[in-house]
Amino acid sequence: MIDEGYIKYQCNWLNSEPVSFDEIAELNQWRLKLYELGLIGEFDILTGLKPR
Repeated sequence: MIDEGYIKYQCNWLNSEPVSFDEIAELNQWRLKLYELGLIGEFDILTGLKPR
């Protein structure tokens, strides 16, 4: 059961060159781990999407 909703944030856009994959490799490893554990990502029940 999902008890809470969403994360609020403010995005400040900087016009610059994209970061390289090497620079964010460790961040992506942790993001993937959190996603696989079901701790981050979209929940169909909250977005109005049909289950896959």
